[in-house]
Amino acid sequence: MIITELKFNKKGTFDVWVDGEYICDIDDETVYKMSIRKGDEVSDEFLSEIKHLSQLQGAKRAGARMLSASMKSRYDFEMKLVQKGFERTAVLKAADFFEEKGFLNDAAYAKAYVADALSLRKQGAAKIRMTLKSKGISADIIDALLADTDESEEENLKALVEKEFAKMPVRDKKHIDKLKRKLYSKGYTIGDIISAINDAGGKESEE
Repeated sequence: MIITELKFNKKGTFDVWVDGEYICDIDDETVYKMSIRKGDEVSDEFLSEIKHLSQLQGAKRAGARMLSASMKSRYDFEMKLVQKGFERTAVLKAADFFEEKGFLNDAAYAKAYVADALSLRKQGAAKIRMTLKSKGISADIIDALLADTDESEEENLKALVEKEFAKMPVRDKKHIDKLKRKLYSKGYTIGDIISAINDAGGKESEE
């Protein structure tokens, strides 16, 4: 098998063609280090190696773009790369690379997520916990971050009830039940919701 073309492309990498067939693209550093040249005779093992390198380099480039746009949990990072078509082994190596560099950090990601969920989205602990769990965050990290959020959660719930009451035309059972469903969907417990409604003068009971 012969490398019949080695073309520089718009992505800034080199397209490798073997026996007239496109194989993959690789970066210039790999071309230099592996002394890849047009006309070289190559083996199956060599092609497997550069295909793997191509996957890893592509995963790193795509990963860098993702992380420059927003923080990601490691699980989300890996899933997005898999969805883009990268091989699992390349994805895991790319995730390890960014984790070692400090760009992937589940604890830091979860801390930032909890802060935004409480201050911006006014979510309750149950909703936050469920979302973080779906993003692959460990229970230990979640428990530690939610251990001291009771006060913020109570203040947020009180503010949400007061805001909804201000817009409520009539504080009847229909409207209060609707409010309860809305607050429950945001991650607050039924007990806390009823207490907040009662404290705000809603006269709601558990019956």
